Amino acid sequence: MPNPAKKFLLPLLLNGWLAGLTLAQDCPAPPRATPSTQPGTINWRQFPEFSLPFTTIYGGPRLGDSERLPLRHGFSHLATFAGNDNAALPPNRRALLWYGLAFGTNQPWSELESPFANDMTVFREKWRRELRDLANLFDDSRGRDAPTVDILNPDIERDIVTDRSILALKTSPRVPEPLRQLDDATFITRYQREMQKLYPEPLRFTRENGFTGKLCTYGDAPIRNTFLNVDGNSWQDWTTNPARLNYLFRDSLTNSVGGPFYQALSFLTPSAYYCYDYPNSLAGNYLSYLLFQIEANVARSPKDVVPFVWLHYTDACGNINRPIRPWMAEATAIFPFFSGAKGFWLWENPVRFGELAAADLSVYEHFVNGLYRLSQFRDFFEGNFQLVIPKPARDHFADRDAVWRGVVKGNRLLIAAQNPYATDGRTTSLPLRFGDWQTTISLTGTDVFLCAFTLPESTGSRRLAVFPNPTQSAFTARYTSAFAVSGTAQLFDQTGRLLRQQPLQSAQPATLDATISVQGLPAGLYLVRVVDGGTVLSQKMVVH
Repeated sequence: MPNPAKKFLLPLLLNGWLAGLTLAQDCPAPPRATPSTQPGTINWRQFPEFSLPFTTIYGGPRLGDSERLPLRHGFSHLATFAGNDNAALPPNRRALLWYGLAFGTNQPWSELESPFANDMTVFREKWRRELRDLANLFDDSRGRDAPTVDILNPDIERDIVTDRSILALKTSPRVPEPLRQLDDATFITRYQREMQKLYPEPLRFTRENGFTGKLCTYGDAPIRNTFLNVDGNSWQDWTTNPARLNYLFRDSLTNSVGGPFYQALSFLTPSAYYCYDYPNSLAGNYLSYLLFQIEANVARSPKDVVPFVWLHYTDACGNINRPIRPWMAEATAIFPFFSGAKGFWLWENPVRFGELAAADLSVYEHFVNGLYRLSQFRDFFEGNFQLVIPKPARDHFADRDAVWRGVVKGNRLLIAAQNPYATDGRTTSLPLRFGDWQTTISLTGTDVFLCAFTLPESTGSRRLAVFPNPTQSAFTARYTSAFAVSGTAQLFDQTGRLLRQQPLQSAQPATLDATISVQGLPAGLYLVRVVDGGTVLSQKMVVH
């Protein structure tokens, strides 16, 4: 294991060169967080006040915090409340998790995860009561039918994923007899279609009762998979094959991302729990697993991706109530934004809030340390910028190697890098390349590298041009890449529904054209995207 005394030290940058010249670098010394020694304490004040240009939701313990300190240290919203938050916390800073809305009834959906033969009046009465209870949490919505909050997250989690488990319902007498007599393939299709109709119901009900904020649902996204299956399919397969889609997000007409549940969501919230602790050989895959959840869903949908993250290992792997490692927490705070995330929801089990008052909470300080480091480069994520993802997270998961990601703005390149497998503290030399620029950096152990470089003015990597624009019949997406290409040109409508796509392939740097018809599409604004590995470029286009 790395020496704990060194875990906040920034590795030295070595061998910066281009044509024999040393490159300008911006590598501020990382802050030295001082983990709290007093149980049940998060020392927020050791960090200066700072903000980030993302949707960052704090759902961790407050422990008597009446000053809303998370909002002064990188978080945009609170999802746990203390002090006089009911009266003083502005609505645009509030986020709520609505737990158990599909539980607690004697209906098949609650008891069996079955969409068949449910009395929806029972659920609607339950939802009406619970929405009013949530509204009563705040003075300005007390007595109303829905809470006045910016973000509401109904936690549904009542769908069966595997075909085998769906077929097990055929043995239940609570499934109507005519359905149980269907052949297996038809029964599975019927189950999925009925669940596609059922899942949007609580969101529709919430809107009908006057909720006007943003809606998301815990853990739901077009790509949803298990830890060990990430490298079971190629990256191209994950990002283009309709069979990989979560059926709740599959449009039955186009066989692509869409459907009423997808349309009802304001943004997507995949979740990547931490399962394996060091020295388990799979522990280092934590970072590529997290980034895969983001990158795969960014590739599938233009909707914002805001993952759930948790600073403890999931109970399913036997590490109950154990916090993740310090370097894992710091990397979790930094890397998602380099893969296209527009924020995160930092969650903690509210059942545990009481016991956390006597727990070591330094893992939260390591996480905030990562946020503060990132805040020193917040300008990279504002306005026009380009992500640099040289290798998809799926491939890092398979190859078990060091990860680096970049953000380019103007002639500056911000690099985040980590070798999550270097548990012995060894030094890793990592080559970087962007267009015709290259250098090599040195990573120490599992430390997170974060540094900005000034690029030569001539440096280029990937570009997208769309023409003619506006168009009446067809358009060309011209994609230029300084690398080999394994991508897809896509056309989305304003709701985020994928309408057309065409592959782009080249074994060497190239300029490729994808000509896509818009015949039959109504006049309006559309989004053209090229997804190439983990890189996503987009432009708006008008059909008239």
